[in-house]
Amino acid sequence: MVAALGHGSKPVRASDAYVKETFDNFAEDFDRQLLEDLEYKAPKLIYALFRDIAAGTDKNLNILDAGCGTGLAGVEFKPHAGRLVGVDLSPEMLKLAEKRHIYEELLEEELAACMQARADAFDLIVAADVFCYIGDLAETLAAAMVALRSSGRLIFSVEAQSRRGFSLTGSGRYAHKPAYIRKVAEKAGLREISGRNEKLRMEYGEPVRGYLTALEKP
Repeated sequence: MVAALGHGSKPVRASDAYVKETFDNFAEDFDRQLLEDLEYKAPKLIYALFRDIAAGTDKNLNILDAGCGTGLAGVEFKPHAGRLVGVDLSPEMLKLAEKRHIYEELLEEELAACMQARADAFDLIVAADVFCYIGDLAETLAAAMVALRSSGRLIFSVEAQSRRGFSLTGSGRYAHKPAYIRKVAEKAGLREISGRNEKLRMEYGEPVRGYLTALEKP
């Protein structure tokens, strides 16, 4: 947070310990604050993008809900899942996700390491408001390339910016330029098949601009 306020060197991602502590403390009130106070829409927006690019027969998929939190995105995608796996760094969030009874497996692991260890395991990976805690997306997208099956897809949201690359904002989250995402995805071997600008939520009475992307493993 000191770095986010403009002091000292900028890390390229939030540490695992920071993410775990933040969301462990936030877990109990997470759904109410996001859905009621912040008008949080990322899971539904990601699902809408999925539906727009789906062929209509996308059932019984092996799906990874990356940074699953309490399971808000999992609820949307469960009807399409033959197997739904959630991964998150916060054990308190995972306890709440477990209460939804929608996941076949819940993993307390760092996301890139989780994907790297599960080659060709998933038809679809979704990440709602997860990559805002990761500035440099190279490692994460490379790991997704490993975890996806042929023709598998990664759909996620980021907070959008017009400046080059990515930056750490005053909120302690990262914002990314869509062109940066496409460049890093291409380097990882993924291609963008759809992208759109959306309002993710409200913050201090103002809409948070976001970018949603669907990447495919050829």
